[in-house]
Amino acid sequence: VFDFSAIINPQTAGNKINKITGTLADIANYYVYEYGELSIAKVADASVVNVGDTFNYEITVTNSGTLDISNIVISDALPACVELNEAVEITVVDQNNLPVEFTTNGNLNIAIQNRSLNIGEYFKIKFSAKKMTSGVCCNVASVTGVVTAYGINTSASSTNSPACVTSPPTSVIEVSKCIVDP
Repeated sequence: VFDFSAIINPQTAGNKINKITGTLADIANYYVYEYGELSIAKVADASVVNVGDTFNYEITVTNSGTLDISNIVISDALPACVELNEAVEITVVDQNNLPVEFTTNGNLNIAIQNRSLNIGEYFKIKFSAKKMTSGVCCNVASVTGVVTAYGINTSASSTNSPACVTSPPTSVIEVSKCIVDP
């Protein structure tokens, strides 16, 4: 019998198997009860937008783990088909609709200040953008943070559900002139 104890840092919850190496080799089963997990979703308030018109994005970042997460940074690299509205106002609120202090570098890299995202809490980030080109335009956001209790990095991306807007269909009218000889 090989008896040992170990500290397992937070990770995705569930049953895990690790191989023990050294002079003896065996397999150890364990269950992770504490973990840090962020989720992120991004949506647009319109699905059809004319070129030059503005619409709004909303990003929701949620702590869906069992430990608090700090040092949260939300990144949103807008594609060329959209740009920030000239008089952009970025707002960040918590689940009680209270303002959350943040800094930004002028792009959409938003660092949450003086605040952890506690278990089950979420932040909402809202801003407006302008559609610059015709066709479908999709975009994703990502978030990183640190599991406060253990100093371990965690991250998430909205890659599986991008926020997309498209241009309205265009009508093409063809006019032809036909001259009939009498």
